[in-house]
Amino acid sequence: MKTKLILDVNKTQHAQLNSIVTGRVGDKASNTVDVYVVDGFIPYNLTGSDVYFECAKPDNTSVRDKNGITMIDAAKGHFEYTFPAQTFASVGKSKQAYFTVEKNSTVKATTQDFIIVSLPDALTNRIPSKTYISQLDQLIRDLEAIQLDVLNSVAYQEAHDAKTFAEQAKSISESVQEQLNQIVINGDSSVEAAQARVDENGESFNTLKERIDKGFINNTSQIEILSNIAYNVRTYGAKLDGVTDDTISIQNTINELSKIGGGKVLIPFTNEGCAIKSGEIVVPSNIIVEGQNTKIIINSVNTVKNVFKTDKTKVNKNINFKGLHFYSKNDKTRSNGRGQLGSNVNAIVLSNVENIKLEKLTFENCEFGLKIDTYGKQIHFDNLSFNGTYQPFYVSNTDVITGRTFYSDRLGMNSGFDHHIYINSATTNLTISDIKMIGSNSYAIDVKDDTGNAPPKNIIFTDIVLNSGGGLIVSEQKADVTISNVIVTIDKTLTSKNIFASIEDGKLKVSNFSVSGGGTLISGLNSPNGIIILINGIVDRLSTRVVVANSLGYAKLDKVTFLDVISEEGVAIFNHTGCWVTLLEFYDCHLTLISPKTNDPISHRANNTRYFNCTFDIKTQTPLPYVSYTYEQARSMFKNCIVSGNFTTFEWVNSNGNVVFLDCVDERDNSIFNTKSAIKKLYGVGSPEGVITAKVGSEYIRSDGSTGSTYYIKESGTGSTGWIAK
Repeated sequence: MKTKLILDVNKTQHAQLNSIVTGRVGDKASNTVDVYVVDGFIPYNLTGSDVYFECAKPDNTSVRDKNGITMIDAAKGHFEYTFPAQTFASVGKSKQAYFTVEKNSTVKATTQDFIIVSLPDALTNRIPSKTYISQLDQLIRDLEAIQLDVLNSVAYQEAHDAKTFAEQAKSISESVQEQLNQIVINGDSSVEAAQARVDENGESFNTLKERIDKGFINNTSQIEILSNIAYNVRTYGAKLDGVTDDTISIQNTINELSKIGGGKVLIPFTNEGCAIKSGEIVVPSNIIVEGQNTKIIINSVNTVKNVFKTDKTKVNKNINFKGLHFYSKNDKTRSNGRGQLGSNVNAIVLSNVENIKLEKLTFENCEFGLKIDTYGKQIHFDNLSFNGTYQPFYVSNTDVITGRTFYSDRLGMNSGFDHHIYINSATTNLTISDIKMIGSNSYAIDVKDDTGNAPPKNIIFTDIVLNSGGGLIVSEQKADVTISNVIVTIDKTLTSKNIFASIEDGKLKVSNFSVSGGGTLISGLNSPNGIIILINGIVDRLSTRVVVANSLGYAKLDKVTFLDVISEEGVAIFNHTGCWVTLLEFYDCHLTLISPKTNDPISHRANNTRYFNCTFDIKTQTPLPYVSYTYEQARSMFKNCIVSGNFTTFEWVNSNGNVVFLDCVDERDNSIFNTKSAIKKLYGVGSPEGVITAKVGSEYIRSDGSTGSTYYIKESGTGSTGWIAK
């Protein structure tokens, strides 16, 4: 027996005469309802109108369908409807279900809601649940048929029809969006409405409309992808034998696609590869260049400079490169005048571009692998690999760059001026994750502003690994950079060895890092307003110093553990007259000294240094005479710090700088000291006379409550005598 539904377009409560529609996960075309649409108690005329079923399922996916409608008596508002399987794909009660009446894609009316309950089946409790729109489903099938015809015949008319279908699909999607914008669920504030504002990925939106808008954008992107027509470069004469120049064939393929509004250029894989010899290939808007890990062979002795490029005189949009392997030989002196043998070929140069995708690309022995300049917006990449390339990744004047899975190997390349990642002027909102780099004589990542008036901002790198490098990252000319989750291994034979650096007032924040192999942890050059902040790190040992700078505004180390504070010249904060940091702070750091090469391994020169809640753990085989030394031009402060281990005096008594100790603890005797000369406040049981060794001026408080004074001062002597009860 069919369920009978009487649905009022006025949505009045007294007209609610409906049963609950119940189905089970996996039901296919077996649930049919008998529907009467009324206006008050008067049948609603459906003549000349289209009727759609719309439903928000328990998991926030949706259904919009007209295929299940069987009209019985349109004039009396009577029809039957068979639900598609996706209606019952998610267990639970529907968030909303109703019918909409449309004419010429305009909504005339919607019915009151009714309830749909989906029961679990006995085996899986679910089938894959997804949004289902019957019109789009049919259009996709039509598009696939047309695309197959085009691939077989390269016929222009079919391509034109496909484009028309895509535009129709987009129009329908926009119509759906407009209708959904008009839906209000109890003021969008009910529990179900709140649940609907959370998408299938768990992302919460302020309003349901915001969530729908995002889904609409995603759907539109999918429709645009469906509109791409694929042309094979072989159709236009490409040989793909690795010898014959395929430049013109590829350019002709692109030009033909551009005539019909864009599409996909297919460069199939061959063992021999695709040779590019005669010139540069210009890629306009709405073009996808796709290979199958196809090798693009460029001989650097030829005249070609850029393999693919865009026309910088106009904005080029919606371009995608995918599945290509660029290969050149390192057999030519580089044209930029640096005098090294290498390739003079740039693989992809994008100028004046928007909405760019770069996927599964490999660059081998190029001068520039990927270069984006002049103007760029909305750049996304996934899986880029570089080998033997001097400037693997260069970006300037670009806003919104996102990328992941970046690999670059520059091992053995001698230039100190080139970097794995080079971010230049007017670049903003860049986020790159999953970065692995091998080899780099200089900084692996350089973020700078060559113009002097447009420093990069909001530059973020995460999940970074650098092996056999000379230095990790420098922020220059007021650039603002944040990096996290970093593993660095320094090659001490290289010349740089500056791990985190600021030049000319760059700002750098680093969190969750480990450093091994040596190097200078913090470096500053001409940065009186520069800032470097390091949070939560481990450093095994240093080959130079903790901080070296001719000028740096502020440096902060928070929760950094030094496993062995050592260097060839001692771990001096500075080692040159005239070098300074305005303020250097250590918070909750742990500094272990096992094998220092000087008698005062922590030195403070022309800087203001503060230590808060830090631990100094001295584990040398022989007693260390002094741990710290503060020069006359320096200031140092130790507050609530702990010292322990094998040393004689913490601060050298002849230090002529300004030194302050505030409630620091010597774990060797559990004393508190507040002066550099190790005058202490001690606690114990019984009299200290003949028992406690301390400096003259030290204090002792007796805590056992026995007969005698509870307070003593060491007034004379060098050993354990000279304690006077007070």
